[in-house]
Order: sequence, then C-alpha cells, then structure tokens
Amino acid sequence: MSELSAFAPEGLGQKVYELTSSGLTNTWSELREEPNRHRMGEMIVKINFGLLDIRWEKNKPIIRASIRGEGDEVYLEEELRFE
Repeated sequence: MSELSAFAPEGLGQKVYELTSSGLTNTWSELREEPNRHRMGEMIVKINFGLLDIRWEKNKPIIRASIRGEGDEVYLEEELRFE
C-alpha cells in the first residue's frame, strides 16, 4: 500500500508531506479500505516504490514525489513547492 499525504499544522505556515511506499516486494492480495483524510490522490495497491526528485531553484526546493511500478510506470506524481 502506498500513498502521498499532506496536511497543514496550525502555526507552521506550510504543509507537511508524507510519502508512504511499502510494496516493493509484495502487496495486498485484495483491496481494503484505509481511511486517510490527508491522502492526495488514490491509494496504490500494486508492487511499487517511492521516488523523490529534489531540485533547488533560487534556494527554494521543488520536490517531485512519485510512486512508480515495474518498468518505471508512474502510478502517482505530484510536484511539491516550498516557500
């Protein structure tokens, strides 16, 4: 099961992101509901891995977070910007 989540804690001034990827060698045999009100996009229930591509532009990172599968197939991809 893999997912990308985001939430904005009060007083922090920006979002906090979490990329969970736990299906590198195996995954669930059937789809189960996993409630997460902070999830961005769909939950991934396939063999997968997570990838963070970090680019520094004018001292402000741009992070491309993705969940990918066999053959580098992209299941989920989001561009995250920080100020």
